[in-house]
Amino acid sequence: MIIVKTLIDKGVNNTVAVLTATDIVKCITAAYGGVTWYLPKQDSVRYAERAAAIMAEFDGKNHQTLAKKHGLSSVWIYKLINRESEKGRGKPDINGIAAVLKVRQERGENV
Repeated sequence: MIIVKTLIDKGVNNTVAVLTATDIVKCITAAYGGVTWYLPKQDSVRYAERAAAIMAEFDGKNHQTLAKKHGLSSVWIYKLINRESEKGRGKPDINGIAAVLKVRQERGENV
């Protein structure tokens, strides 16, 4: 019934929501009936979406801006960029990151 509730929450008529949800369940059953499959937790999906958004917005030197925009620490942004770039999802300016970290360390900031 979660599909029905979601459709109704999106403004779909009750009858149409029930019929559509039934069709969706039939399609899933026909395609995957008897198969064990994994659905990640919502947190995992949100993390992946946020990581993708940050990587898309990353310009090589906007760590602090991204941290503020996404409610994260600069350190978290550095780690995310490095982790994602190791997966081949982005091309961060490693020299720029190292230079920023060095300056912050010289200032006595926690990095």
